[in-house]
Amino acid sequence: MPFRGLTLSYGLKVFNGANHVIIDGESSTFQTLQVSSSVNSGSGAVSTGALIMGTRTSSGLVGGQTSGATFIPISPSMSWTTLAKTSSLTGIQNTNVPTGAAGDYGLQVRNADNRLCYDSRLHANGLGMSLSNVYPSQSLSGGNIATPNALSQQLINRGALKGSVIAEGFSSTNPPYVSLNSSFTSQNLLPGNNIYWSSFYFDYDNSPHKVYFLNGGYLDIPDIGLGGYFALPNFSTIIVANVLS
Repeated sequence: MPFRGLTLSYGLKVFNGANHVIIDGESSTFQTLQVSSSVNSGSGAVSTGALIMGTRTSSGLVGGQTSGATFIPISPSMSWTTLAKTSSLTGIQNTNVPTGAAGDYGLQVRNADNRLCYDSRLHANGLGMSLSNVYPSQSLSGGNIATPNALSQQLINRGALKGSVIAEGFSSTNPPYVSLNSSFTSQNLLPGNNIYWSSFYFDYDNSPHKVYFLNGGYLDIPDIGLGGYFALPNFSTIIVANVLS
């Protein structure tokens, strides 16, 4: 029985305006990713299997590093949260009947294998996300300088590079989120040495606003004859998501 944006058979299947499936309760394998933690600006715990997503609303770096089960952002000016498979989120997957408590209502969908694949209650913090771009390994050129706006010809001659643009045309009120699970961002790891691994530069100083992919840096270690800028493509999948508004 077809409807605009909705088809009913066994389970629930929902399409967006471009006729792409966004919820598929007919499938036995379909899963969605939903926000699994509150937005942080400092260090915080990360659950196993969670996808770390970061952003910022002013020009600067987005990145950090994961130590054990803790993510440490490079700057308090950035924000981050995590996404996880809906079926793996605890405290809600077995709640089949609303308890009547305040706010405990909404739409819950299970796939054909009876696994929870969507629950609208998990969007209560206003952070429903939609994946906008997925960049496979080796598809991006990595930049090696944290301030691409200040890239002079002199620095270019020395090997400094801007990275690939992975998002553009957004506003500071609804910026994109980028995946940070593989990120290692360290300024002054050694005096004068910088590493931006799976890191990003958000540019709000120019129009349109852009996000540059960084995967390189500057190393100067004379004892082993190593010195200069280096840049590499992405070795892991990079995801860009937007908050549903």
